[in-house]
Amino acid sequence: MNLISRGFFSLFLIVFLSVGLVASDPADIHSATATAYFEDIAREILKLDSFEDLLKLEGFFVDDPREQPIETTKENPVSIPATTQVATRIESLLEPVRPFAATETVYVEYGGGPLPGGVEFHFEPGDPGLGLPDVIEFYKDGVLIDTLSGKTILRPIIALDTPTVESETAVFLFLTGDYATPMGAFYITQTERGIYTLTVAISPGQVRNIVDIDGDGTKELRVLDDHMVKSLEVTELSEFTRFFKWTPDGWIVDKPGDFPGEYAELSLQNLDDVSAKSPRTPFVWSFAYHSYMAGVELAVIQETVSELVEEYSLDWLIEPVELVKVIDLNISDYVGYVMRKPYGNIIPNM
Repeated sequence: MNLISRGFFSLFLIVFLSVGLVASDPADIHSATATAYFEDIAREILKLDSFEDLLKLEGFFVDDPREQPIETTKENPVSIPATTQVATRIESLLEPVRPFAATETVYVEYGGGPLPGGVEFHFEPGDPGLGLPDVIEFYKDGVLIDTLSGKTILRPIIALDTPTVESETAVFLFLTGDYATPMGAFYITQTERGIYTLTVAISPGQVRNIVDIDGDGTKELRVLDDHMVKSLEVTELSEFTRFFKWTPDGWIVDKPGDFPGEYAELSLQNLDDVSAKSPRTPFVWSFAYHSYMAGVELAVIQETVSELVEEYSLDWLIEPVELVKVIDLNISDYVGYVMRKPYGNIIPNM
């Protein structure tokens, strides 16, 4: 079954390029470099015949180019290092906690027929001209179990040994049509206890986001906290990473302190970005978010953010007390990406 035509590549291209350009200053060297990167990938996408080829495209799944080292040449370069006191305190809290060597997941192409667990699905193509999304209905033994609606839905891939060994999960990537989080992923898995689904926002540069973080044989999902992304306009350039854990009740979002090594690594990178990149505000937000998820107390984060605000004269952009309140609230409220259902009689997920 062909879920997407070549004509959708242009649509995908527009959204994909927007990721590289989102909320960037044209004068920023990182913006220019990221734009060139995405344009190069876009030219390769236009040459492809299917999204199966897209999944194999070298360079598409690398991290955001804005996070890569960039050589620049400027007259009278000015580099303002992060406050030594701030860096020393945070590093002393986070450095001893090292991330695990995550095990990557093997994916295979969908070969047609029922999905793992005997789940059937019916695809209804949308109409971009009329603003109608693609819709997929999922059935088990003739009973509707869930519905996915997306601006453009890609042909599924199958994640092997996911969430556990000898089990499989079907993954549907889709364009959400949302400026802030343009890429989404839908997961559907059947176990002895039932059928479980989850819809989340993901980074277009990390669509193969299923990993076994701690090497225990059970997979985790690396996703974006889109609830946080949309909470404030100043966070448009921020990336708030979260992980979902597999439990007997399905996929459940992690809590602060569950994966301290992974979040500590992200937080330290954000701290470096505050001093090295512009604008600084989004990286302060990401730093505070990931520090909290790493297990750092809110009081310490507030004090650290206050010092960063003073160091870089961000007092007109960031209010430390309000920042930690927003982070605490959104981290507690986030449960996953919730897509609008096209019908009102959908059976709830098991």
